[in-house]
Amino acid sequence: MQHLTGKYLFLLILILFFFATALLDGISRYEALLCVILVVVLTAVSAVVRGLLRDYGGAQYTTFTAVLGLCLVAGAVLFFIPAIKLYRQNAAASTLFFIILTWGWVQLYCCSSRKGALLKETCLLVFFVAALIAFAEICFNLYANMRFTQKGPVIAQELPHPYLTFSNNPAHPQINALGFRGPELAMPKPAGRFRIACIGGSTTYGTRVNAYEDSYPSQLGRYLAEAKRDVDIVNAGVLGYSSFESLINLELRVLETRPDLIIIYHGVNDIPPRLVGPDYFFSDNRGFRQHWQGEELDLPYPRFRLFAYFLRRLNLRLLSSGRVIRDDVPMYDHKFVQEQPDVYARVGLSPEQVLQKNSPGYFKRNIENMLSVCRTHHTPVLLLSFAWSEQYQCDDVLTIAPHLISALKEHNRILAQLYEEYKTENVAYLDFAGSMPAERHYFADPVHFTEPGNRKRAEIIGQFILKTYLHS
Repeated sequence: MQHLTGKYLFLLILILFFFATALLDGISRYEALLCVILVVVLTAVSAVVRGLLRDYGGAQYTTFTAVLGLCLVAGAVLFFIPAIKLYRQNAAASTLFFIILTWGWVQLYCCSSRKGALLKETCLLVFFVAALIAFAEICFNLYANMRFTQKGPVIAQELPHPYLTFSNNPAHPQINALGFRGPELAMPKPAGRFRIACIGGSTTYGTRVNAYEDSYPSQLGRYLAEAKRDVDIVNAGVLGYSSFESLINLELRVLETRPDLIIIYHGVNDIPPRLVGPDYFFSDNRGFRQHWQGEELDLPYPRFRLFAYFLRRLNLRLLSSGRVIRDDVPMYDHKFVQEQPDVYARVGLSPEQVLQKNSPGYFKRNIENMLSVCRTHHTPVLLLSFAWSEQYQCDDVLTIAPHLISALKEHNRILAQLYEEYKTENVAYLDFAGSMPAERHYFADPVHFTEPGNRKRAEIIGQFILKTYLHS
């Protein structure tokens, strides 16, 4: 009876600590309640498992029961508490982890009839698990250092921006001091150097390649350098940017680098803003985009790269804790083929009908305004049609949606029309969609490229640039 009283007294103290922390704003009351529920559930599960093993397995399973219960507690806490810290920055997260782990061991110790053996084998278990994790971390770092550019702690890739909603984080190892992906840029631009700025979203940034050297802008710079041209490249692509953001990005940031040529590659990211209900389709995109909601994020255990990798595999959002897309308006998901009856119930239109209702007029306006800004600054522009591959299936094993293809073709027709209108004003056009092979090994998904795909892409664009701009 005494050991049960001690165990439940410890549980009561733990619950009071959770709510005291909540009152001090270390964590929210909901998070404190979730912690309490977790503790109670773990207590019940461990008690049931211990009882079953005692009844059917005999006394020899006492140590096994203790180890099983400890692993259950540790495993749940390892993923539950960091998840809290991912979505809310609170100083109590690490403390809660150790307290819950300590509670798990104490309640097992109190219920064990072989305390000396349990203490010894727990120490051996901790040592074994620590050695195993250390070995796995060393092996993963050896692999990661060969495969990935980023070394050291994981840092938020995006940060809130007062005019762009969000932008690249200069503190990230893939991002230079100016906020562009790639090496540091010489400012002011060296005399005689031809500078190319590539504008776009994740397909320009190169989200499906780990090293910035494998993105298409870097590959393009390498291709032109091999052709003995003095060039440097500005990768002005940002994950999630549409023509709405790129127009502002061009005016406020890209032109400051004094580019001699600007390449515009947009198409797919302008489809989601058109898939909102017609009542929410506005010229300033406020029906789709919202101000940054959330806090800047520090990854738990930032130097534990193996832990970060597993969190990524669990699809927890590590790039940032910011939410920049509205979740209170009806909108179709452009990645999915199957019907979305909940959206249809609110909108009353199919995705195809919504795209017809929400015309690509704002896409055309944004691209045209970019051309006008560049004309004012006497900067040539190269428009690229947007490429995709219908041979690839998405990560969700869903083929590319027919209405997405129709919208992409519609956007490409607009780009070709704008070229015809502006071709006498330093605007060129490359039908990249018609030139890029659609083989699966070039594409990581229907629109993003693999490293070989970016190399092929750089070759196609590089040949056009050598012929049109750097032929001498």
